[in-house]
Amino acid sequence: MKILMPLCVATIVGAGIWVLEAQRQTLRVAQVLGAPDVYDGKTVRVTGQVIHNVGLFGAGAYLLTDGRSQVAVVTSEGVPLEGQMVEVEGTFHVALSIGAVQHAVIIVGGGTR
Repeated sequence: MKILMPLCVATIVGAGIWVLEAQRQTLRVAQVLGAPDVYDGKTVRVTGQVIHNVGLFGAGAYLLTDGRSQVAVVTSEGVPLEGQMVEVEGTFHVALSIGAVQHAVIIVGGGTR
């Protein structure tokens, strides 16, 4: 019994860590844009290349592409250089939806890596 309790606790903690890491999975831009209803309002982590940027006083916006799709990223934590590969974590929002056309944005408060 003394061994069983720590083993159960370790199993539960390990499962919890695995679930948290699965939720923090890095996605491609196309994956997020392909299921906007699933990700709208949720924290996502995407990776891609910066293709356009604009910044002022450390804040700004940029377009991130995975080669297929692109999404706007708005940040208060500095703007990466055009051509730079970045991983971004932020809140995904469908900003505008007209029929089948949707424009989305990722709001970043934690910067880029």
